[in-house]
Formats: sequence, structure tokens, C-alpha cells
Amino acid sequence: MNYYNHHYPYSNQQPMIRSDAHHNGFPYNFRQQPPTVDVTGEWKTDFGKMILKQENGNVTGEYSYQDGRINGRIEGTIGGNVLTGTWAESPSYAPPLNAGYLRFTFTGNSFAGTYAQGFSTGYGVRNWKGTRIPGTGPQPTPTPTPPEPFPWQGPQPGPAPATAITSARFVHAAVDLGNVDVYINRQKVYNNFSYTNVTGYDDVTTRSILVELYRADQNTKLFEELVQINPQYLYSLIFASNSQRVDLITLLNQKTNP
Repeated sequence: MNYYNHHYPYSNQQPMIRSDAHHNGFPYNFRQQPPTVDVTGEWKTDFGKMILKQENGNVTGEYSYQDGRINGRIEGTIGGNVLTGTWAESPSYAPPLNAGYLRFTFTGNSFAGTYAQGFSTGYGVRNWKGTRIPGTGPQPTPTPTPPEPFPWQGPQPGPAPATAITSARFVHAAVDLGNVDVYINRQKVYNNFSYTNVTGYDDVTTRSILVELYRADQNTKLFEELVQINPQYLYSLIFASNSQRVDLITLLNQKTNP
């Protein structure tokens, strides 16, 4: 009995290949262990270009050769680094000539295996090998880098801020300096900070802080200094100036136990 006419009585109906199907007691696909490879990508093979897609160990694909005169498809499952499944190709997509079993063993970006014509001879002895075209393999999903927590003050997105090790405040004591913008570790923390203004104490979570001073709402940097932090003290950072320079005066207060 003709297999194609028996199972697919309509001439335009192509066989449906199921991963859980059996034929003559031989499994189409059989996975014994979780996959250790991802074969997704485009492959240069003995039978032209082949495109494979792997999802959770299930593999589907298509291939074409003889300048597109013959087109085929593949279905199977991955166990470890071994793909077992079926192939089917034009014109009939039916055994014994145009469908059968396959078994590919993948090593890095290449595979070697065998295929059979028909479903009664296991995986066959005919060779089928190929190499993955560079740049077409599975692309790793980028891991988003969480924003670096701002070590000066306030709740921040991403990971929880580090525990404060001490506190600090700013004092504007430069009578001729005018209003300024204060940056801590490259972040603006005080805007339009004016003469005689004194901030409250804010948490410091790092052993050093970079203090920068700019003219208010301008790009003119007036001052920059790296302040080393000793957790035993509270810090008062005082801006002072004369006609030639701006200085940062650091006053320390010994912490007292509550």
C-alpha cells in the first residue's frame, strides 16, 4: 500500500510531523536528558542552507538546496547535544524517498549525523553535516545594569542604597561668590545655593565624596575636591573664597552616643 496515499489521501496535504508520534514502533523524537546546546541559527550543510530554531529543547527548521528546487523541513528534540527527529522535503514530503529519520550530534558550531530514507531503518547511514554561519547563533539576552545608587541622599531607583556611615552638611560662607550649584559624586544635590545658607545633615554612605562647585545654572566650575570620610565624625563643609580662589573648609564634630 502506498504510504502517502494511505495516510494523506489528498494530494495537496503534507504530512504533519508530531514530536510524540511513533511509526512502526520507532519514535520520531526522543529526548533522554535536558538540552546542553542551543542550535538556533543558520547552517551551511551538505543539503544547502538550513535554518533551525530551538525552543525549550524542541527544534523546527527548514532547508533548501539545488538552487531552491528542493525545499525541506525538520522537526525534532534535543537531548544533551543530540538532535533526533524527522526530515521531509519536496516534492512529496513523504517516505520512502522524501521523508525519514535524522540524528545530529552538535559540537560547538558544527554538527555531524546521519539520516534515513523512510521510517523503517532507524537513523540510517547516509551522512549529513554542517557548520553554523558566524553571527547567526542564539543571541544572549543583555542583563540590564542597575543604576548606581547615589551615595549622598534620598531614595534611589534600583538596589537599595547602602547604609549611611556618617552625615554631612554644607555652609555657604563666601560673601563674594554669589549663588552656586553643588555637586556630589557628579550629581547635582543643591541648586542655586546662596550665601549664608546652611543645609541640614544628610547621609554619607561612602568613604570619600567628590565635591564640585559651579556658578548657579552655568557650566563654570569654581572648585573641586575629594573629601575623605572618617565615620567617627560629623562633617560641616564650608565654602569660603577671596578674590583669587575658592576653598573648602572642613569642620569635624565628634559623634556622641545617644
